[in-house]
Amino acid sequence: MAVVAWLANVLGKNDVALEPGHLIMTGALHAAVPMTVGDVFRAEFDRLGPVTVRVGAS
Repeated sequence: MAVVAWLANVLGKNDVALEPGHLIMTGALHAAVPMTVGDVFRAEFDRLGPVTVRVGAS
């Protein structure tokens, strides 16, 4: 939580706000990409196996 507070403070100093729907990725292995309803993302992790995310409507 401390890193999210730090990010919000840094962004606030630059007149940028965290908005609903923004995604904060700490330690991300890949750049953020746009997602739309119906998209499917799959990642393979050594020793963990596959992870699949399906984007649905909120």
